[in-house]
Amino acid sequence: MGCRVWFPDSAISAVNGGMVIDSQAALVAYNDFRQAHPEYFLNPPDTAFEIVFDPDLQKTAGAALIYKDIYVVFLRDAVRFRNGFVGTYIRTIPAAGQGGAAVLPVIDGNVVLIRHERHATRKKHWEIPRGFAAHGETPAETARREAVEEIGILEPEIIDIGSVYPDTGASNVHTRLYLARVTGTGRVEANEGIDELRVVTAKELDEMLRAEQVTDSFTLAAILQARVRGLIG
Repeated sequence: MGCRVWFPDSAISAVNGGMVIDSQAALVAYNDFRQAHPEYFLNPPDTAFEIVFDPDLQKTAGAALIYKDIYVVFLRDAVRFRNGFVGTYIRTIPAAGQGGAAVLPVIDGNVVLIRHERHATRKKHWEIPRGFAAHGETPAETARREAVEEIGILEPEIIDIGSVYPDTGASNVHTRLYLARVTGTGRVEANEGIDELRVVTAKELDEMLRAEQVTDSFTLAAILQARVRGLIG
């Protein structure tokens, strides 16, 4: 499902090191970002959602760079739909230019899951390590860093197992997936929001999946990719 939204104008303010800006400044910031990153504004042939570049239509529709920080950019595009109507679509783009990585840790064929508290859902989830890419960092480097930070291991063997777009309706984030062969786990810093590590067998993993105890899209995608490659049971 898409994320078509109309927003009221926002005042200039600072939020956690990022910025929320007023409508005129937001439109200028939007077009500056578009000039710097034209790859995000391509209109494929016969597109159902044509991004509009006419300044008057942009202003009327409310095109804007709504928010930006070191992790993510929120855009409100002016879009012409197939019926000719011009409205807006909201999307998010990773500030580093790529969506980072998620890594499935495996010990002797068993999967390591972490119990991670997530602010957005206000819940704890069984999932695998993942994170945004730092500027200049390759996806494999992100995967190694996240494995070290979130399950406390050093120098894991990293295997590329594909990729996933976790939310095509609202984001262009494209995340590389990796499997990490490890021999054990270490200590995790409390401020990571992780309070438990669990090593599960293939049978236990299937039971958790059937019981909807594992619902994170990155984790589900990595499990699928690892299984179709015969890397886990």
